[in-house]
Parts: sequence; structure tokens; C-alpha cells
Amino acid sequence: MKIRVPDYFVNFKCIADKCLDCCCIGWEIDIDDKTRTKYSQISGEIGHEIAEKTQHGCFTLAENGRCAFLDDKGLCRIICALGDEYLCDICREHPRYYGVGKDGIEGGLGLGCEEAARMILSLKELPSYTEINRHIPYSDDDEYADVNEHFRELLFNNVFTGKIEEVTGAFAEYATLSDEVAFEISTTGKKVDIPKLTITPIKNERLEKLYTGFFKILSECELLNDNARKLIERASRIRISDALKVADKTRGIFYYFTHRYVREGVLDISLGQRILFALVSALAISALSLVNPADDSIIRSAVFYSKNIEYSTDNVDMILDRLSDFL
Repeated sequence: MKIRVPDYFVNFKCIADKCLDCCCIGWEIDIDDKTRTKYSQISGEIGHEIAEKTQHGCFTLAENGRCAFLDDKGLCRIICALGDEYLCDICREHPRYYGVGKDGIEGGLGLGCEEAARMILSLKELPSYTEINRHIPYSDDDEYADVNEHFRELLFNNVFTGKIEEVTGAFAEYATLSDEVAFEISTTGKKVDIPKLTITPIKNERLEKLYTGFFKILSECELLNDNARKLIERASRIRISDALKVADKTRGIFYYFTHRYVREGVLDISLGQRILFALVSALAISALSLVNPADDSIIRSAVFYSKNIEYSTDNVDMILDRLSDFL
């Protein structure tokens, strides 16, 4: 299957034991049917251990939340014993994601991975794209893919240009404008003119209302633990003016959220909310990085935000619904 991906996608490589936020801790990993069949045919000590340490189609977790096959050095013992080809779909694909684009399936890297977040945050300009051959367990159909792609390209072309206040202003203003157009397209099926994106600063009071309101929405999300809730509460006290100063370093996150979420905007009539989601997510991550500032605080904050917010479809659906109040 041919997949269109940004160039950094093909350069991604898991940093394994060097990662400070291991994806093999704290998550219940589902084993797909094909891999489960493959595991059942493995003999010897590792085959016996796999059979013993899988339950209800998942790898068992130790009391500390570590995957049963994660060794003390932070390496996967299945890979060490059998090779990458014996990973299940989830382990092999993380942090990659896929969706329908204008020219077919496209992919990207999710922020929930430390190394992927580092690569995304290092973007200084719009990445180039390439096609790769990759088998993925994915199928979908988006009749508005070409329209969604047009909206995304308008946003992409302005993410890495201009003052950050003007970029955020453009996102906020364009969210309302494009939402009206998306509604007309999705309800009538007619071709309509896509409005151009105008770079202009949004009035501070409106952006501040959106920023403050978004943290209130985040406080109502399902989070991983109480510490996460406390961290978001502390970030909500960061002034938007301070968050904007950091946001200049997080333009890659604007790109990421636009690339990943705006795609489906016309199809489910939530284009405006999705554009706002890209905007305020980048600002929230900027604010989170100021709570405990360090050299890598933006990367840590991006991973934290992704795991607590993005990893839950219920959270994302609730946020998109609530953001309609700000259009």
C-alpha cells in the first residue's frame, strides 16, 4: 500500500532504552489475531513465556505497570529473542497514525512518543512529503478528502511564517469562517469557494477567553492520574502572554494538530472546532512547559499532553464538542 508521509516519518527510529518516557509502561497492549497465531507457533522458552504472560489477548503488566517483556534495560525481550517481525501491530506501528488524504492514505507520527515529539518540535518549515510502501491495518473512505486537504494546506502554508500572535489570530479567525463553509459543503454537497486565510492579530481579549475556556475544558477530561490534573491546573494559571512567547518554538505542534485532526473536519461538520483544537493545544503545551521549565520541558509537555488528552477519543470528542461554543 502506498502511503503519503512527511519526510521525518521515514527517519523515525525508536530510541528504546534511551527514552525517558517508555511507551511499554502503563498501557494494556492488544495483540492482533495474526500475531497471536504467530505466537502460538513459537516453541522453546520464549514461546512458553509468551503463552504464560498473555491474557485475554493482551500482554500482562507487572505491578509497576511495566510490560511483562520489557527488560531492566528498557528493551523488548521479544525483539531481542525473535526480531522486529514478531511485534504485534500496536507495538510495531506506535507512534505512527494513518488517515485518508486527498491522494489516498497518509501517515504521520504522534506526539505521545518522546522521539517523535522531538522531531516535530524541531520543524522550522513545512516538511516535504514522500510516498512509501507499507502494509497497515487500515481502511476508510472520506468523500471530502480533497476539500479537507485544501483547508489544511491553507493553514500549513502559514504555520511557519509571521509573528506568532498573527498566526494564532489567523487560526482563530479562520476557524469561524471555515466552519460556516464546511457546514454548507457537508449539508448541501455543493462546491463552494474556500475562503483564503488572512494573517491578522486577533483581539487579545477574544484569544484570552478561548485560552482560559480551553483549560476549563481540559480540567473536565479523563486524565491518567491526580498528578496530571494538578499539572494542568497549575498550567491554567500561566498568562497567555507568557504562553505565546513559548509558542514561537512550538510551530511544529500547530502543524501536527492541523495535519492529524483537520482532515476529518468537513466530514463530521467540526472543521472550526478542529482548527481551534490545533491552536489551543499548542498554547496549552506552551503553558505546560512553563510550569517546570527545563531544556526539554516542551518535549515533555507535548508527550504529557498527548498521553493524557489525545490518547482518549472520549476526551478529544468532548473537547471538539465544547469548542463549538467559541466559534
